[in-house]
Amino acid sequence: MASNYERMKQAILILDEAGSMRERLASAFRTEVQYVDAKGLDKEMVYELENINDQLTKVEAEGDKDTIDMSVETLLDSEAQDLINQMRNIYDYLAKKQKQ
Repeated sequence: MASNYERMKQAILILDEAGSMRERLASAFRTEVQYVDAKGLDKEMVYELENINDQLTKVEAEGDKDTIDMSVETLLDSEAQDLINQMRNIYDYLAKKQKQ
């Protein structure tokens, strides 16, 4: 079972790949971030993680698109970038704790 740090590190690698911002965001969340829990996070990072989860699961699935794809489609570019930045913040926080 991967640790929160390992999951967030993998999410960042996905976010840094080529492709559309929305596709990378959905992929990082779907494969890694949705499985991250609050263990080892401070209150601010827990808030950011909860916000990411809320924003990327707020729209019901429709047709062949799941709730993540539908939620990502509703985001403005600035909102998608904010979620990516929040993912990076969580990773940075965990990386610093990893070095201690």
